[in-house]
Amino acid sequence: MTHYVCNGGCNGKSETPGSCQAEDCADHAKQLVHCDCVDDMHGREE
Repeated sequence: MTHYVCNGGCNGKSETPGSCQAEDCADHAKQLVHCDCVDDMHGREE
């Protein structure tokens, strides 16, 4: 399922494109990254 994630450390996730809303995140106000993973890992290794 398509979703959008923040790679700034806050682990933010959204079903719609946009920017990170977490004020304490390193990527605050940066665009979320498109992701199609089905395992909720968003391309990261565990």
